[in-house]
Amino acid sequence: MGQSSTLAPKRKLGDVSLDAGRASTQMGWYEFIARELAPGQEVLDSGCGLGVGLREIQRTAKRATGQELDTDLKAEGILIGPLSEIPDKSFDVVVAVDVVEHVPDDQDFIDDLARIARRTVFVTTPLRVLGRELWPYHIREYRAQELLGMFRSEGRITYYQGTPTGSEIYLVKNMTFFGLEDRLINNSMSNVPFRALQKLLPKRLRYNAHHAVRLDFV
Repeated sequence: MGQSSTLAPKRKLGDVSLDAGRASTQMGWYEFIARELAPGQEVLDSGCGLGVGLREIQRTAKRATGQELDTDLKAEGILIGPLSEIPDKSFDVVVAVDVVEHVPDDQDFIDDLARIARRTVFVTTPLRVLGRELWPYHIREYRAQELLGMFRSEGRITYYQGTPTGSEIYLVKNMTFFGLEDRLINNSMSNVPFRALQKLLPKRLRYNAHHAVRLDFV
């Protein structure tokens, strides 16, 4: 397991209806993948849900395949079964958009993504903030170093922040400055003053609600 909390999930994906907890609200992140990572590549979208984001990736990828565990999500182009059944280095790019926060064995999940990818792994998830309630479908949420710490494979790491939808995505170039923000917003004494202060900062320098890690092997 990664360095994360172990809160029990309050809800299960698909518990009320097939789309319960699976709304495709992260299309900006999928558009980023389709534009920056997928062109000409063989891509696996792990935890693809209803496949809405997968179809965006398919626009530019050489081949894009989804993966899910729920047999109710079986459809053309979606593999049903665990990641452990997918061979090593079988896709160029492996992505997981807002999935890791739902997975009990999060470290095994990240390790599997890295095992399957030939070139790139890309993972998005909510950024944990002091005082924000855990979403009912999430087992945990991560601060930056918790998420980064789970990427144990050797390669080049790139860290991003953005909005939950991905309508705004920012490359984090200065991790020292971001680390200071992280400490300020997650401290009970400085949380409220920092939230007010950061409104004066450019959007790309603010502590945003989502983050992503890109791992490149080549």
